[in-house]
Amino acid sequence: LECRGLERAIESVVRKQTVATFTTRTAHGFSKGQTITIADVPDRSFNGKFEILATPKPDQFTLQQEGAPDGKSTDGRVVIPSLSKGERRERAEYWIEKVGLSVKKDADKYPSQLSGGMRQRVAIARTLILEPRIILMDEPFGALDPPTRSRMQDNLVALWREQSPTIFFITHSIEEAVFLGDHILIFSTSPGTVMKEIRVPPPDRPSLVIQREQKFMETVLGIREIIDRLESSQRAGD
Repeated sequence: LECRGLERAIESVVRKQTVATFTTRTAHGFSKGQTITIADVPDRSFNGKFEILATPKPDQFTLQQEGAPDGKSTDGRVVIPSLSKGERRERAEYWIEKVGLSVKKDADKYPSQLSGGMRQRVAIARTLILEPRIILMDEPFGALDPPTRSRMQDNLVALWREQSPTIFFITHSIEEAVFLGDHILIFSTSPGTVMKEIRVPPPDRPSLVIQREQKFMETVLGIREIIDRLESSQRAGD
């Protein structure tokens, strides 16, 4: 976090009477008084280094831009080159809680004092806190208990909605694949070959709600039948 800082894509900006209101494509996470840099806005009068005036909405913030005419534009980016130590700790504590750990109980523990499931959650938090554009996840929830696994699935969907990263997710759980995925690839045994591609609707409700629905269960059973047929075919030497 110290090296990377923070960056958000700008959706639009409108300036009236020297106050510019910026709308970002995702929730920005900024706070009043932070110094930011606006760059790559086509109307260059919006670009420069400023202090945040206010944050009226999670995806909006305002700046005072004296001496500039009224106007509007789209695109660009807003950057905080380096987060302060306090800001970094605040974000770390947020993600520790987000993955189901306790800041009060667990923050001072060494890795050797954490269970396998807890270490897995730390690894997930360490990845998600950086808000990557592409995430590669190989059985990330396999060591988690069922309630925590469901919560982490919902957290991953929320992150996908907020930041729109591309996520490649490997799992042996058909239910997990159907809930999280919108494009499912079924692989053969070694050497891995794509045997089947299936499109499913992206998740729009919590996992515990969707997984009780008849259509969800029908999709799971359909994929299980496909896998059974593929495995039978391979055993027969096809």
